[in-house]
Amino acid sequence: MWSFIKRHYKTIIDIVILIAVIWLSFKFANWIFGIATPIVFGAIIYMLIKPMVKLLVAIKIKRGAAIAISLVIYLIAALAVIFFGGMIAVNQVHNLIAKMPHYIDTLKSNFGVEFHHLRRQYTDLPYGIPEKVNEKIGSIGQKFMVYFSKFLWTLVGTVNTSIVFIGNLLLGIILAYFLGKDAEKVRAKFNEIAPNWMKEGWDFLRINVISGITKYITAQLKLMTITFVIIFISLLIFRVNNAFIISILSAVFDILPLLGVATIFVPWIIYLFIVGNTALAIKLLIVYGIVFLVRQLLEPKIVGESLGVSAFIMLSLMVIFLGLFGFWGMLLTPILTILLKELYSQGYFKRWIRME
Repeated sequence: MWSFIKRHYKTIIDIVILIAVIWLSFKFANWIFGIATPIVFGAIIYMLIKPMVKLLVAIKIKRGAAIAISLVIYLIAALAVIFFGGMIAVNQVHNLIAKMPHYIDTLKSNFGVEFHHLRRQYTDLPYGIPEKVNEKIGSIGQKFMVYFSKFLWTLVGTVNTSIVFIGNLLLGIILAYFLGKDAEKVRAKFNEIAPNWMKEGWDFLRINVISGITKYITAQLKLMTITFVIIFISLLIFRVNNAFIISILSAVFDILPLLGVATIFVPWIIYLFIVGNTALAIKLLIVYGIVFLVRQLLEPKIVGESLGVSAFIMLSLMVIFLGLFGFWGMLLTPILTILLKELYSQGYFKRWIRME
């Protein structure tokens, strides 16, 4: 072991330095995003409207007017989707809440016989054991109340965060207008004063990393759409209530690492088996199986082409980034994977790491 370290100590030092630089870069980017969130939103919004701006400028509309028109069109489209989707979602959530007591009563009635049987067995236990059981149950109840209180405070924090998010988004829209209007001036000024290493770094990110991230996001949106369509049509065929909101939630969970559609379907199917609705449970099991198979068949082609790495490497990096950066590291695994892959394919690792 010591002889290996002596032979390759320069390589080990370079790798440690590289990992430290990546970690510090991630922390720095997180800090920058925290203090300059509206600017980041403005840049993203401008990139979204840029194709339409180019189209309008090409038909002799002034750049300022083209940016304003593009922002208004995108804003109206987004508000329309949010409004109509929100109306359907709120209506279905209201129906779900209204029927929740019925679902709970159904579950309680199915557990009733088993509960009375367990209660008889409980009273026949030797002296002292019921008291111990009651003590443990009380302890569990107290812990549950603590966690539930934390959950409620988290919801309050989420509302506050949403208000801040909306404020940053509105400011980002304003900044997107001015960024688009002065984009050519900003680009010319950057090329004039930026050092060569910064220009090369930006070109590398723009050509390799940003394009890869765009492909990955497009691939995930395709998979989300496929998941939504399959589940929504299936639930409509089976005449399941609240089909829209269930399909939306399933599509959202489908992109989350290590969660997926099972987060919605598995508890639902178990509940249906418990309450005796076996027919619907089997139908949902079939739908879940179809979604799972379709995703397994399409994901390597759609996502694999955008990332260019195997599923094993992707999962391994997800575990590593989870340990290094926490939950955000796991979510940002695809972006970091694209960055590392492009650094390797462009030969940067060979320049930075001395192989001896």
